[in-house]
Amino acid sequence: ISIMSSLNRSRPHTAKINPVHGFTLIEVLVTLVITAIALLGFVGLQNRAQMAELEASNRVHANLLAQHMVGQIKANPTLGNVCASFSSSSWTTSSTTTCPILSTWKSLIDGNNETIGAGTSSLKVGGITKGKGCITYAESSTPNGLIKPAMYKVEVAWQGVNKSADGGDADSCGYGGYGDDNGKHRLVSYDVYVSA
Repeated sequence: ISIMSSLNRSRPHTAKINPVHGFTLIEVLVTLVITAIALLGFVGLQNRAQMAELEASNRVHANLLAQHMVGQIKANPTLGNVCASFSSSSWTTSSTTTCPILSTWKSLIDGNNETIGAGTSSLKVGGITKGKGCITYAESSTPNGLIKPAMYKVEVAWQGVNKSADGGDADSCGYGGYGDDNGKHRLVSYDVYVSA
């Protein structure tokens, strides 16, 4: 027994090596870089979402404005006769008019009814981006013996945020007024047929 106990005592005692707890500086830097890239991606996504929201908001608002005028025309199909300034068979919101229906529509497109602030510092917030409304009128005709009813074309144009292929023909409302080769031209259009 004494031999065994002396053998056990003669063995050198080895200390246990404990792993280091915590992070190295490299790990912290890599984590910060990955987090920064993720945050930049999130900011870019938020920016795109806001632009898409503005595009959608303008489109919905333009549709509502066009439908408002369609309702006015259906309620008063002789709009061209009622409004002296409309006798040229076309009218745009950029021209002046004395017709109450058309003046009200222009005011809605410009956003005059919803403002922030008062007086000269007021800001219009109810309109669409550089909005413009157009109405054209074609009288009824009888081509080839067929009766073609009178038609009003109601169009609302505005400036989009990003360049795209969306927009109307070269003779549509607002075409050429928004720059960038009309890549920012947006348009909604309704045809309203009325009885003679």
